Amino acid sequence: MDKIIRAFPGISEYVVFLNIWCAKIDINTYTGEIFYDETLREQYNDLFFNFYGLKRHHSSETIDSLLEKNVSVFLNCDNYYLPYHHFYLKEHTRIEHLILIEYKNKDGSYRVFDDVPEFEGNLSEEIILDLHSKAGHMSFWHEINNERVGNKLEEFKHLTENIITAPITHKEFFDKLLGIDMDDIGKLNIIYSLRNYSFLYNGLYRIVSKLSKDFNIDIVNYYCNVLEAYITKWLLIINLANKAILINKAAFIDRILPRINELVESEQEVNDLIYNLKTTVLPNIANQFLNNYE
Repeated sequence: MDKIIRAFPGISEYVVFLNIWCAKIDINTYTGEIFYDETLREQYNDLFFNFYGLKRHHSSETIDSLLEKNVSVFLNCDNYYLPYHHFYLKEHTRIEHLILIEYKNKDGSYRVFDDVPEFEGNLSEEIILDLHSKAGHMSFWHEINNERVGNKLEEFKHLTENIITAPITHKEFFDKLLGIDMDDIGKLNIIYSLRNYSFLYNGLYRIVSKLSKDFNIDIVNYYCNVLEAYITKWLLIINLANKAILINKAAFIDRILPRINELVESEQEVNDLIYNLKTTVLPNIANQFLNNYE
């Protein structure tokens, strides 16, 4: 979502990252295949697009012709062909990954912005045209109703009215995963595959962090610490799984199990945090400090 903010400066993190963490995961205990249920996120995406009057225009025009119209071009990529991605020449991606092409340089290269993984730099014309070709020569750009960009009052109201309090829980998922008839390296690979999924909780942190900066309320500052600790637990699990895979040491899973337990045990505090935001903190901010947004 940072790509949307990059393309349209002034769009609020309150709106862009709202409910991005609401994806749920499950696993087929026979095949080990992971399923992502993004129903709640998709419902919110509709609200997000409607709030800003955001329209996505698909195009088979050349990238250069779109850039000449002064629009920011989004290109759907298979990360296998993306030089800065950790999947480069290693693994084809099954999910949509978008890069933002901002402009063309005088030397023919293109300026590219990405957020997962973080990248801001130039890619050669050859690479971009190859990515475009493999995307079926399709790209898209967004049109937005600029009247609502920067309307802090409306953006804050949108946050308070639409934040979802659906509980975050991964106990059942990890219980299923660890109970599968599969070697431990296979389980570690599944855990490592959750790295992009775990990034979704950064969206919740970005919202709470912005609340902290805007209003400097003690409880909100405390919530930042809670979320940092939760995200750190995810990163530790992912990094331990990656290390075990690299050195082919299945026994590492015994070091990960306590970390998984710590993650699961901390989720009630995160759920309480979201519930309190919805029912107490945001209404109180609205009543006491909303004049800051007028």
